[in-house]
Amino acid sequence: MMMVRRMKTETKHFIRRSLIAIIPIVIGVLGGIGGNWIAQKYDVQIDKDAFLEAEKMMVSVWGTLLGFIITAVSILMAFTGSRLTEEIKKTGHYKTILFCYVYTCFVLLICIIWSIPAVFLELADRYAVGVFICATVTSMIEVFLCLVFLALLVYSTYK
Repeated sequence: MMMVRRMKTETKHFIRRSLIAIIPIVIGVLGGIGGNWIAQKYDVQIDKDAFLEAEKMMVSVWGTLLGFIITAVSILMAFTGSRLTEEIKKTGHYKTILFCYVYTCFVLLICIIWSIPAVFLELADRYAVGVFICATVTSMIEVFLCLVFLALLVYSTYK
């Protein structure tokens, strides 16, 4: 009975982690496709200089967020012996929280890796805009999820 319950719990956490990984990407892709569709339908002209400046700004934002989230993961790992961490580990949410933070780091790194060459090559066509929208939406959703998990950690600390 205990083994069946544990398998169900692990399956439930696996499903949560999968949703944390997949849903932001799907929403980001839909945003990029929708942005391209709207731009094409209304014949929106892309100002190359403005777009490249926006992309440069987002590389800075993504880099800053990446640094903060790596720091948050380091802090979470450093407090492995605390009462709160042990309680979260018992419920299985600790792995989910770490997964979310590490996955967000990965997403931000991919956004940076894609955007830097795009800026240097001055890619500013509608496909580059679509990828940029996708990357921005996906990364912001991932960061939002990290903030939700952080808020839950803070709430459970002062409960």
